[in-house]
Amino acid sequence: MFNADAVFKGNEMDVSALLNMAGVAEGLRIELSGWLVDLEDGLYVMADHFPEDHDYPCRIRVENDGIMYPILAGVPSLVGGRSLLFYRARMNGLLVGSCPFSFLAETMCVEVIRGSAHYEVVDISPTVVRRYLRERGPYQFGPVPYPMRDWLEDV
Repeated sequence: MFNADAVFKGNEMDVSALLNMAGVAEGLRIELSGWLVDLEDGLYVMADHFPEDHDYPCRIRVENDGIMYPILAGVPSLVGGRSLLFYRARMNGLLVGSCPFSFLAETMCVEVIRGSAHYEVVDISPTVVRRYLRERGPYQFGPVPYPMRDWLEDV
């Protein structure tokens, strides 16, 4: 594992700054920061906001297929909420599509211990992701089961 500071130059752009920036075009390579959240329809990076809101509209979809597997392997899952993730993240990658943009992540670091300002590198390299996809198939986003519900109701 390598140092997150070696991957990121410290000039990342928050999602809200990106969405409010004029002249943004597909293919722009950027360092993006925000809250990494999985929702029923995919993985997103949300702009910095408080209190935590899963429905916060200022967000960009992360388009990488299968990166939830290495993320969940390296980041503790949250329990009792609407998603398994709600962590600050920093990513290098490429904007794809036209407004609204999506993001194709190439490198990723996640602040596993909130408020620590220490980011752990998550290996989302194509080789790692392909291995997970071969072993487990496509990741299925969807509703997180209610943890206090009787497990027999899910059968």
